[in-house]
Amino acid sequence: PENQTDCALPPLQDLCSERPSKIVMRYNGGPCSQSDNMQPDKSGCEDFPNSDPDIVAGPPTEEGTTSWIEVFAVKDPSTIYFSGLVNVTDEFELDDGSDRVEADMGVKIYEPNAANTGPGALLQDQFFHSSCSSNLFLKDRFGSVQLVAWLNGLQGFVTCFVEVVFTFAIVNQDLAGDALLQTLITLTNLGGDGKDLLIVNLTDQVYNKVLGGGEELEITQSFIIDATVRKFYTAITRLTGINEETGGRCDYTDTLSFTAGADLTPVFPTKAPTLSPTTTEFPTIDPNNEGAECSIKTKIDCAFDGNSCTALKLPTITCSGDLPNSVEFMYTGTSCMLDSSPALKDCTNRNAIPDGTTSVRVKVGDDKLNEPLFFDNTVSLNELFNVNTQGEKKLGIEIYSTEGVLLQELSTDTKCETDKKQFTTGDNFGALMLTGFDNTGNGGTQLVNGEETLDITYSVSSDSRYITTLNDGSAVGRFDNQTFIDSASTVLLQNFGEEYELGTFSLVINLFAMVNEKMRFGTNVNGYITANPSSTCTASSVISIEISG
Repeated sequence: PENQTDCALPPLQDLCSERPSKIVMRYNGGPCSQSDNMQPDKSGCEDFPNSDPDIVAGPPTEEGTTSWIEVFAVKDPSTIYFSGLVNVTDEFELDDGSDRVEADMGVKIYEPNAANTGPGALLQDQFFHSSCSSNLFLKDRFGSVQLVAWLNGLQGFVTCFVEVVFTFAIVNQDLAGDALLQTLITLTNLGGDGKDLLIVNLTDQVYNKVLGGGEELEITQSFIIDATVRKFYTAITRLTGINEETGGRCDYTDTLSFTAGADLTPVFPTKAPTLSPTTTEFPTIDPNNEGAECSIKTKIDCAFDGNSCTALKLPTITCSGDLPNSVEFMYTGTSCMLDSSPALKDCTNRNAIPDGTTSVRVKVGDDKLNEPLFFDNTVSLNELFNVNTQGEKKLGIEIYSTEGVLLQELSTDTKCETDKKQFTTGDNFGALMLTGFDNTGNGGTQLVNGEETLDITYSVSSDSRYITTLNDGSAVGRFDNQTFIDSASTVLLQNFGEEYELGTFSLVINLFAMVNEKMRFGTNVNGYITANPSSTCTASSVISIEISG
């Protein structure tokens, strides 16, 4: 639902309470030094030299690299729980078919042999206590492997991962006409490890489906998230369609942002540092003091050339002086009648008006379209393309369907005159929009395009009078999702109102390609009162930026 901020998940059971019959591990690769568990006397790990010169010792860490893994009972090595090839980041199941596993497991990681049919050189040898009688938690790390699920009679199947189902409700709000659906695409940081942005294309479920006035269509899509990590998630979805009667194109963009996942209990293994003694005026508190409330605020700023991103708009620059030696167009899929440029001489729709056509072939040449053409290629809806016009004063343009049917033909002046035939960025030339030009090759001084660099700055501040530890912070937007803070790099906020800059990222966009689309950026930060880790807090922020035409 719109404006929803929290996604409720089932209560998380992170401590194994009964000996399992099945265990699921994730293979992370890497050395013994990354072990993170509460079995100091019940587990051990040793690395051995690796044939890869870039790895001093231990298994590889590059995603997709394969190792041979064997897991067995320490008491009886003939009891094999797993033996086979595993890729880094893949999961593997420990199960010998018995009612419960042995109390202690041994794990050996090898390089595969030359035929990939068995073990080669030993890379890591380790053991851990698997009976759940001694501190076994979800996400425990034992060298290169990590516990992500188990099955036992008391707790059932317990896992880090939860399925989240999205329902996309599509309604034709035009009661008088039918809508022909075209595309449905979602950009999200859901799925996978929640760090990389994914493009989920659901077009095959809606393409060319007809919705009558007021009719509704529901599409569902499942994602898997890690329930042990509290994260800020965003899904930006765009739907496009065509009015069957008029051929007019319509599109709609919607965003769902929410925070999901459970913070692990304070006894869960953590690398967060303890606060050293201080003689400052900051209060020391009783861990049970109810007044020790954790509170933080997050903020996102967007700027370009020293200005706020709220001032972003399409550049309207008129060519003056010398003829352009190249021009840049964007295919918009509109008809000849839409706010045509004064430089446009003729425009005629042929056979079918190309409103909303998602892919066409565009030919550009002189006004007679003599060979060789300046441009002859296929372009997609909202795609920008550059044409070397060779200083030609008049251009001829033809637009075809991908099947070769002529859809539109037009001609235009490119004289850069200052009278009524002005050649200006943002103007429409039939199904094309002028987005840039360059006349520097002909002695001019104008090199115009719609590119702009946005600087996105993320920050967090303390809203509490108690010293606060930040132990998790991430951001999502039109770039790879970023992790600013984790359990190995905590940050202390000492004073009320103290601000900490999480990071700044630069993003180059083309304003014309983004017109009337909302760009959304979000951040989520978790923290706790340093002297009272049970007093936790979360802060999230989302900003939307829209470029006006």
